[in-house]
Amino acid sequence: MSVTASKLFASLPAAPFPATVEAVDEDSGEVRLCWHARDGWQRGSAAVLRVPGWKPGPGDRVLALGAADDGIYVLGVIGLPEPQPIPLGGGIVAEFQAEGEPLVVRNRDGQVLFRFDATSSSLQLESEDLDLSTHSRSLRLRASERLELAGRKVVISGEDSLEAGVGAGDGAGSRLKIDRTALRLDSEHLFMQARTALARIADLRWAGTVWRGSVERATLTAGRLETSVDVAVQSARELFQRVRGLHQSTAGRARQIVDGTIQVKAKKVMYRALGAFKVRGDKIHLG
Repeated sequence: MSVTASKLFASLPAAPFPATVEAVDEDSGEVRLCWHARDGWQRGSAAVLRVPGWKPGPGDRVLALGAADDGIYVLGVIGLPEPQPIPLGGGIVAEFQAEGEPLVVRNRDGQVLFRFDATSSSLQLESEDLDLSTHSRSLRLRASERLELAGRKVVISGEDSLEAGVGAGDGAGSRLKIDRTALRLDSEHLFMQARTALARIADLRWAGTVWRGSVERATLTAGRLETSVDVAVQSARELFQRVRGLHQSTAGRARQIVDGTIQVKAKKVMYRALGAFKVRGDKIHLG
């Protein structure tokens, strides 16, 4: 399908001739051409024959033909314009590749800083060392679904404090805050898992409502161990205690209940009562 040319010329080349597209009229489908004739450069509008896979654009080199009705028709494309770099300042230029190709930004040495693919909405940084900074007071990175930082080594630091949080802005959820002297973690649930762990704390204080623990083996080494509780209940299948020095218990009352046999073995055994001393049994053996 073709459209009649909007401008006629008294003389046109008899054979097809090359021309350059200067502008495209989207409404009429015509293009404005520029070509070199015997008497100098000529310009005029031409109709475009349907060419599969090609849409005319400024800068395209085309093959045109003057018809018997003095109209001009574009037969096809013979070349596309070379992309021209756009200077961005400081020696940095942006290069627009062919349609469908990403935008490439290079530094003054020609090294690629990043590529932007509008088709996939992806930004790929290729510089070995890239410093992203702002002179404003804040810089925000937002994503509706996912924001990811990945690398062999990722360093996040803050001059005064560092904060990370998950959840609503009303305080619900989990929060991590690190400043120059403290680390604070607030969360409804805390889970930790590791093959080995080492913690060195000069002064440790633990406060809570309920403390439950389950381990296969526990070893505690301390210079001095002090415990203070309202009620202490111990339950064990077997209990062994070894004290090198003094083993002393002080209580308002003391009672031992043994289902089997109780045995006391010592070099000397002394029992002293300020009041009565009673010994009861079916049989009492002395000596």
